[in-house]
Amino acid sequence: MYFTNDLNIKFLFDFLQVKNEFEFFLCNIVCILLGFLSVYVKVLKKKAFKKGSNGSETPLGMMSILFSCNSAIYGGLSFLNYTIDFALMLIVMTFNVFIFLSTILGVAFGYFFYGHLLAL
Repeated sequence: MYFTNDLNIKFLFDFLQVKNEFEFFLCNIVCILLGFLSVYVKVLKKKAFKKGSNGSETPLGMMSILFSCNSAIYGGLSFLNYTIDFALMLIVMTFNVFIFLSTILGVAFGYFFYGHLLAL
């Protein structure tokens, strides 16, 4: 496999065939937004379940109910996070230079704006 700069690509699905420059531009914008959203969802997940003032995790303590509302929120955010990350992986595997750079740019913007919230 090799990287190419061809504008005619299949964007994640067969029915999303890019045929002109405007559609290609929109796909690049989508990649930037998905990369940014990937980091933002990670921040939401960490912020929603950060440690409380007493040192115990507030929503997911040891005595929480197995199927509580907080567990459902955490599971939903995890599902969304992994879905976006795997979609980005498959999009990058089109091996298009511009799509790759757009994805990396979106993730970089996400970490630029929200990376300090993910720091240990």
